[in-house]
Amino acid sequence: MNLMNNLCAVVICGALASQVAEAQSRQTLKLDVSVSDFDQDDGPDSGRQIFAPFQYTYSAPRFDLGLKAAFLSSERKSTFAGGSGDVSTLTDTALSATYRAYAGAPEWLGHGNYRTTLALNADLNLPTGKSKLKGDERNAVFDGFIVDQNRFGEGFNVGLGFSSTVALAEQILLGFGASYISRGSYEPGGTRELDPGDQWVASLQLLRATNVFQGVLGYRVIREQETDVDGAAVYHRATSHELFLSGGYQIAGWWTLRGSALYARRGVDKLFNSVTGQLQKAAEDNNGDTYYLSVGLDRALSSRDKIGIDLSYLRRAENEFDESNFSFEPSLTRREIEISYARKLQNGPTLTGAIIFFDVEEGKILGFDGPRFEGIKLKLGVTHAF
Repeated sequence: MNLMNNLCAVVICGALASQVAEAQSRQTLKLDVSVSDFDQDDGPDSGRQIFAPFQYTYSAPRFDLGLKAAFLSSERKSTFAGGSGDVSTLTDTALSATYRAYAGAPEWLGHGNYRTTLALNADLNLPTGKSKLKGDERNAVFDGFIVDQNRFGEGFNVGLGFSSTVALAEQILLGFGASYISRGSYEPGGTRELDPGDQWVASLQLLRATNVFQGVLGYRVIREQETDVDGAAVYHRATSHELFLSGGYQIAGWWTLRGSALYARRGVDKLFNSVTGQLQKAAEDNNGDTYYLSVGLDRALSSRDKIGIDLSYLRRAENEFDESNFSFEPSLTRREIEISYARKLQNGPTLTGAIIFFDVEEGKILGFDGPRFEGIKLKLGVTHAF
């Protein structure tokens, strides 16, 4: 799931670069392709998705610039009449910029004993994808628990924010940041205009790093404004609170043990009441609470080769509201095993490959057990810094 890709402490990771202002400029090019193929157990549906993202980053001593886009092809096959569909398109284009405004040890923070950084961030989502899905194309949309991408396009989004770190000790770093995301309208069904609520995001993280260990403990809060459809308020997502933890420990120089966990909880959403014409709190209060746990082990075969294995468990409670489809979703559970390999070519790019076995199980729907999907995903990638 895409949210798990961001489990790492983004404020700390981004602001650490502020402490190397003397570094030279660098460019990084990253290309990936993943193919997911899955079938429904004893059911009519099967699917395949090809996702090929491209990412370019330019890093200078005081700023970073980034661009990311992807090709996406998704297909559902069903024995039910009218249940199949496919879409092939470019995704939206993401542009990012970071300006490292300050790195130093201000006197007012304890006579210059605390090294501090400050970075300003800007992000744009350009609607180059396909947000209007018509007819059978809508059948090609799968939940984000099953595939890499469950959105083929959105509106014009703008995010502005800051991130900062304070070195509390030689091996301890405190990071915090906040951002505001203005989300543009689009027509996911091709007929009704969806204006998703703008978001405020704030986070606080603590990093401890030694020669053999690195760990991050963090908290993130997301507050969202009302979502409108054709100019009328239909949904107000409750404030979300997330706790996350990740870490890695190097064993005997060749082995690295990794782990991460996340718990996300929301309050009670407000939904449109057709009788009163107003938003009112929903009867349920779990609203898609999410639990995630993963453990992994890497083994360095040489100075340039590494293999790894990862096990993960992800669960989302019921009553998650999909605003683009105007529907509630059941609970979902995903389990996966990933086997990976990475090789750093001499004076060249890094090549990566992985095979992932997964199963996704939906909870009960109207008292009946939901469908279960089993699948496999192949991933190949190349990263080159120059």
